[in-house]
Amino acid sequence: TSHTLGYGLCALLVPLASKTGVAIALIMTALFAAVLFTIVSACIWHYRTIK
Repeated sequence: TSHTLGYGLCALLVPLASKTGVAIALIMTALFAAVLFTIVSACIWHYRTIK
């Protein structure tokens, strides 16, 4: 039943995502978060190195 539910959700999400561009938004958010995390990590490392 969970398998069928998963397929049902996928079938519902695919047209929804393609219509509203949710998939693109999620990818952009993930990329932005990764870049932000990298910048923050670099800043912390740089700050610690200076001290």
